[in-house]
Amino acid sequence: MFLQQKFEIIHSNIGVLFQKRCVRFCQKPLPFLGGESSGKSVLVSKLANVFNTTSAWEYGREFVFEQLGGDEQAMQYSDYPQMALGHQRYVDYAMKTRA
Repeated sequence: MFLQQKFEIIHSNIGVLFQKRCVRFCQKPLPFLGGESSGKSVLVSKLANVFNTTSAWEYGREFVFEQLGGDEQAMQYSDYPQMALGHQRYVDYAMKTRA
């Protein structure tokens, strides 16, 4: 009887146990691509919430506001490597702090 109860408790909580102990080792970064203001950030935030994980903010938008005063037209091809590195830092941070 005791083993049956133990099994039922574990079986009924397997999803929670799996999520807390295993999922963080199974998660892979998933990029979302799309046009400006198409809802990517909102979608990613909601999916991260549903799957109890983290997401990385878009560094390009921050770069434009901080380095170019918000003027996207001032962006040059030479800015892309710096933006890519900044975004990779955000992704690395999100991967370290995920649930």
